[in-house]
Amino acid sequence: MSESNTKTTEWVNSVLLLALGVWIWWYSADFPSLDEGYPGPALFPRMIATGFVSCGILLLVTHPRLPTQFAFQIVYKRTLLLISGLLLIMLFPFLIDLVGFVPSLGILCFSFGLLLKVIWWKAALTAALTASIIYFLFVVGLGVSL
Repeated sequence: MSESNTKTTEWVNSVLLLALGVWIWWYSADFPSLDEGYPGPALFPRMIATGFVSCGILLLVTHPRLPTQFAFQIVYKRTLLLISGLLLIMLFPFLIDLVGFVPSLGILCFSFGLLLKVIWWKAALTAALTASIIYFLFVVGLGVSL
């Protein structure tokens, strides 16, 4: 990728991080607070929001470039990728009921690999290894049924 495209990509990433951080902060404002000054459920989301905004500002300062047509194409592609990933995650609980946890995890990992344009056999190998390792760690190692 050329330097011009890299700077545009970094600008798009910084704007997305800023927007997501502001949204998380705003959304967590409605979380309940605890008595006597204990941290409530809004603490962790606000820590994440602070990190997102900080990283967004850092990217924006280090790669100042106005968006071009290329930037809007990146936003469009990443939005489609995000929506596709969220749909896969929403499908996961239904797959668990149909085929079980381990095959569902393999299908999810394989689908994410294909979504991220990984070569199909590498995605299949990664999915099989991930599902096997999770199975052995939890079922064999910890005795937790999946």
